[in-house]
Order: sequence, then structure tokens, then C-alpha cells
Amino acid sequence: MLQHPSVFFCNLKEPRYFSSKYKKFPHNGPGDYVADNFTIKEESKYLDLFKSVNNKKIIGEASVDYLYYYNTAYDIKKFSPNAKIIAILRNPIDRAFSAYVHLKGAGRENLPFEEALKQEKNRMSHNYEFIWFYKGVGKYYQQLKTYLEIFGEENVLIILFDELNKDVKSVIKKMMFFLNIDPNAIIDDHIKYNFSGIPRNKIIDLILKNRKLQHMSKKVFPAQIVRRIGYKIAEKNLKKPIIAEKTRFELIKYFTEDIIMLQNLVSRDLSMWLNQGE
Repeated sequence: MLQHPSVFFCNLKEPRYFSSKYKKFPHNGPGDYVADNFTIKEESKYLDLFKSVNNKKIIGEASVDYLYYYNTAYDIKKFSPNAKIIAILRNPIDRAFSAYVHLKGAGRENLPFEEALKQEKNRMSHNYEFIWFYKGVGKYYQQLKTYLEIFGEENVLIILFDELNKDVKSVIKKMMFFLNIDPNAIIDDHIKYNFSGIPRNKIIDLILKNRKLQHMSKKVFPAQIVRRIGYKIAEKNLKKPIIAEKTRFELIKYFTEDIIMLQNLVSRDLSMWLNQGE
């Protein structure tokens, strides 16, 4: 959506400003200092992120932990009473494994997935960053319930990750109507979102993550082209592990009650999340 001429997103993808008050710094998980260092804790610094807004109609940011720390809904509402919320929900079992694979690929997670799940409460008690809470982050019911109550159903758009993967163009169009911006604007919809895996070649992975190189490339080539090529190379360089059937079944049992409550809350069929297999 940041490609839309009426939309401004700050350059820092996840400022985490509104959730910062609900955390205890520093976090103690391997590599957590990186997210801590990029967290904005002061309002003046947060506002500085939007200094170059100009005349954009929609001003936003994308801190994904606002859903997990759902009391941020009250703070966002106070800060921006007319704010609109877009929540993209992934099957909580697949989301949990994807987070694990992400940390594994980054060299931060050393345990097998099943052992890591057993360590979740221990990691919480030792103040790890929220990304380590593979099960806890996927309990969407209370999270969404709070946002719907605070902002009203008309101001909260719920997108299923399955929908995004199946028909990006349709989902983008839905978002534009929700935000009341020109639905005919040209948006690059060829990018696959939120893919994860373990790098096959670490040198290629490091090159793709080099921010200076990204910045230099965008000076030579259109940003859309750089993004599209970068995503394609990154995807091909990643090998995707598969979750064990037994583990998936156990997680389905763990999430079933929450999924059913969420299904009733948002009036959407989420039965596919309770099926064995992604």
C-alpha cells in the first residue's frame, strides 16, 4: 500500500512506539537488541518519522506487535481517534512455525521446534522479545476483540493471509476501498508476502540484507524493480523446512478453542485452520 500516491508510511517499518510502554527493556533473547535499538520510545522521535508527509491522505506504520500487545489499541485511539486498523491474520500454526524458521534462519534459534515450544513460558519469564512466543502471539481472539471494541467494526479491516496469497490484487483493492483512497491506483502486486526459510547461501543472504546496497540500487533502478528482483532472489535462496505432522496436530488442539471464538467474533469461516496440513 505504501506505493499508493495517497499513502505515506514512515521509513522505519516497525517503530513499535505504542507497544514500547508495555515492554521491559532490554530484552534478553539472542539478537533481541536489534529490535530494541530500533524501537521508538519518545513521542517527539515518533513524530519525527512523519516529518515529510506533505499532503498524503493516509499516514501509517506497520508495527506487527501492536496486535500482541493489544492494550495499545487504547493508546492508538487516544493518539489518533479516527485511525483505521488493518489486521492480517495467518493460520496461527503456520505463523508459529514461520516465526521459528525466521529465527532459525537468522542464527538466533538453536532448538528444534518442539523443544522451542516447550521453552516458551521460560523465555517469557526471562524477558525474551515477543517474536519468540510462537504460541502466544497466535491467540488472536482477545487481541481482535479489543481492537473491535475500541475502534468499532467499521474501522477494523481483517484480512486472512490465505486471501493475500491467493489474490493479492483483490485484497489490495479491498484495502483501498477501506481507506477511501483511489482504488484504480497502480500497485505492484507481484511480490509474495512474508515468505520465510533458512538461507541456502549465507553470502547471498547477507548481500540481500545490505541496506547500503539496497539504497544504491534504488538510485540506479526504479524501486519497484529492485524490490521485485530482491524478493525473487531471496525466495529462491531460502529452503523451507516442514513442520512435523504430530507437532501440527498438537498445535491444532492448542489453538482450537481460540480459533472457534475468533471465528464467531469476526463471522468468518476459519475451519481451514483446523485442518491437518498447510
